[in-house]
Amino acid sequence: MENIFRGYPQALYAMQVSGPLCEPAWRPIQPYMLYRREDRPAHTWDTDPGCRRREAEYFRGLYPAAVRKQQNLIEEVCDGMDYAGSPIYDEYPDRETIYRMRDNVVERACKCGAIKEQDKAKETDLILILLVCEIHRRRMIRQY
Repeated sequence: MENIFRGYPQALYAMQVSGPLCEPAWRPIQPYMLYRREDRPAHTWDTDPGCRRREAEYFRGLYPAAVRKQQNLIEEVCDGMDYAGSPIYDEYPDRETIYRMRDNVVERACKCGAIKEQDKAKETDLILILLVCEIHRRRMIRQY
């Protein structure tokens, strides 16, 4: 099967397919070798407030489809808890509150078919991790 490097310049693909060049010290270019850190554009987090949000949305778009469904349910539950004085914005959020939110997401996921009843135990840990990350993201946004 042919290797396809999606997102990388075609020159990288051509060089790896064509084999060794005439130079004795030639070795294939790895993706991390293409762009030096100094050549990358600087982050505009200080000047563009939506930069972090867009970056987070981009990385969430890379989740598998099943996880994206769960992430949408988690965001709905967090939207319901997003108010002034909410326990998710306490200095140290209560573990029981987070577990109740997790159970709420698991129940919603079972109702809408995002999780099968037999996979409920396995998916609970993933939902807890996604929930904690979402709470952390919201706390960071609220901080700025």
